[in-house]
Amino acid sequence: MKNRVLRMGLAAMAALGTASPVFAGETKDILEKECKKRLTELSSAACTCIGEKAEADLSANVQKMVIVMLMQDRAAAGKVIRELTLEEMQKAAAFMASVPMACDKEG
Repeated sequence: MKNRVLRMGLAAMAALGTASPVFAGETKDILEKECKKRLTELSSAACTCIGEKAEADLSANVQKMVIVMLMQDRAAAGKVIRELTLEEMQKAAAFMASVPMACDKEG
């Protein structure tokens, strides 16, 4: 139920194109939950690390993209992509390509 509510909220925010208050301190929690659900080969500590690094290192727009990438929500991703610059898309892709493995090695 909680995941469905999160997805609906994320989709609504992406559609509205707002600054999305859900990402103000909640990115870590969302990414940690989705990581545990989808990246089952990673430890809990690695999932926490991914969320912490996203909040510390990424802008709100890039955080949105990382979340929808991890959630594998194509509809929301399509909407978020329209809000991003090429540089932001590259940052999201680079984050997903490197940070999970780096966090796994740390944890």
